[in-house]
Amino acid sequence: MIPINETLLNILQDKNLKNFTAIQLKNMCIKALPLANTKETGQLVYRGLRRLHQAGFIDKKPHTASKKQTHIFSKTTLFNPAHLVASQPRKGQKMNMTPSSTPTPTTTSAHTKLKTTLNQYQVDLLSSIGEAEEFKRLFEEYPYAKSSLYPKYMQARNQSSTLVGRIKAIEVCLNELQGLPS
Repeated sequence: MIPINETLLNILQDKNLKNFTAIQLKNMCIKALPLANTKETGQLVYRGLRRLHQAGFIDKKPHTASKKQTHIFSKTTLFNPAHLVASQPRKGQKMNMTPSSTPTPTTTSAHTKLKTTLNQYQVDLLSSIGEAEEFKRLFEEYPYAKSSLYPKYMQARNQSSTLVGRIKAIEVCLNELQGLPS
């Protein structure tokens, strides 16, 4: 049994697929799963083709009509989908090339809402930093007002720290949402 990505396996089982390039196969995978990472999809396709070629399931011939060094792959008579098994993603691999990785409207709306909140917090942070810097400039320029301005300066700095914490939390949440299958 040869382990191969499930989407790639489904594409290769098509009886009409006779001759193809690695790029064509990669594009078919991307078309089947538009949210998949292009670079990782390419790597996955090349690994799958290498395994199939080593097993004698596909032939690899240089494509002379192209200026770039490309190859045309074709299924051999040994090609048998019964000897292929859908593989599991590697440990730590974020790419999930299955149709379930399509975001649901709930995930999309949560992502949009979080992005909006993040943008607002970033604007507030800049405002808070500007306020703290201005208070500092004022009490340095007018030392006699320092006692009344210093608490306001500290309040603005504390507000900045709070906003930085909120921004970090939202960024972590956004990263988690992007990595979750729906």
